[in-house]
Amino acid sequence: FEVKGIDYETVLIDNTGGGRPCWYSGSTPQVRWSDGSMQGESLDIVRTLDQLHPTPPLWSPPGVDPADVGRTIAAFKTTFPRTARPSSRAAFLFDYDGDPLPRATFEATLSKADSLLAQTGGSFLCGEHFSAADLAWAPFLERYAAQLPCLHQGLRPRGGQWEALSRWYDALDQAVPEYACRVKGDAQSYTKVLSMAGYGNSGAAPRVRLGEQDARAAFGTGDVPTATWTAFRSSRAQVVAATPAEEAASRLIRNREAIVADAVKRRACAGLPKADIDEALRLVVLLLIDKHDLDAVPSQAAALAAYLADRMCVPRDMGAPPAVELRRLVELARPSLDAQTAQQ
Repeated sequence: FEVKGIDYETVLIDNTGGGRPCWYSGSTPQVRWSDGSMQGESLDIVRTLDQLHPTPPLWSPPGVDPADVGRTIAAFKTTFPRTARPSSRAAFLFDYDGDPLPRATFEATLSKADSLLAQTGGSFLCGEHFSAADLAWAPFLERYAAQLPCLHQGLRPRGGQWEALSRWYDALDQAVPEYACRVKGDAQSYTKVLSMAGYGNSGAAPRVRLGEQDARAAFGTGDVPTATWTAFRSSRAQVVAATPAEEAASRLIRNREAIVADAVKRRACAGLPKADIDEALRLVVLLLIDKHDLDAVPSQAAALAAYLADRMCVPRDMGAPPAVELRRLVELARPSLDAQTAQQ
């Protein structure tokens, strides 16, 4: 939807802990089209989307036979490990005993993907243009780039050993603004998933070999050049803010009620009452928009910003560039947080 430049509304569905609403049935994702009909299965949705909105074409990019796109998508099944335990958030990472797959298994997968990309004559899976094949592969290769370095020391898909694969990662970041600015996750979110029990690791969290700082070095920070954000915003100026920092502020404003309720429920910021948390959120938004007062960040605003950055999941809550700005605000407010900790 982002690549096509189509307006849409996202409805988040809680698939964990019995939280799924009673009115929703079937798998996720699903799309309710403008005629009221419902459709599931990601690739079927992409096919319909291409029929309804043919520009830019995803199943038949310039100079590419749709059959070649289909074959490249099908090659996924023989590329990724078949011995992995199914998981929605840690796909193709763990075996059925809950242990990370062997390093050699991951290296074989990356080598197959690299070999396939080396044959395309371009940076993408079907050549010079982004296609449905890239859509199908991206969620899994993206996670590998962030999560494999956490499971096996020095195993970095973006580290240069797999040159064609590295070019593909770079092409997504540089040539597909919609991906870099809204769809791509971040290292912190992917690292957090690995630290949680139950996501394909047999109920026990694995030993993560890298901290957040090292994971960011392997995966990237989420920052984008101004030109990339401008290109992303060019067709959606009415719904996307002028800068990533302002977009982060906008997201917080739109989700204000849910954020305040969550913070109260979890007794964030030393159990501040609702009115104080709401006031702190207003200050966080103001600081994102206008950073001139960052030398003296109120302690409550600093604490709430840190809480939000810790609770945030990218891209569920916002794109990677706005998330960078929120996390950057926390670092700039660190003196206030340190002083508050010292007082406690």
